[in-house]
Amino acid sequence: KGKELYGIFCVPCHGVSGKGDGPVGKKYVPSPVALRSGSPAVKPSDGELFAVISNGSGGMPAFRADLAPAERWHIVAYLRTLK
Repeated sequence: KGKELYGIFCVPCHGVSGKGDGPVGKKYVPSPVALRSGSPAVKPSDGELFAVISNGSGGMPAFRADLAPAERWHIVAYLRTLK
């Protein structure tokens, strides 16, 4: 479920593999953060990632109105699998 939601809501900016190189994200300065394992964006706790997805951060929009809490947690879990 997390992979499916990531594909819909995150890939446009963060890219399929989470490098921050999605087709829409390439147009932003600064570029969207990389979400792959070991990148600074995934060092925060799961709760902190959930908060960013929910409330947005910097240029990233908030998704609390678009995604149920369980869906946001599915995305957090999927982010932990990106290598």
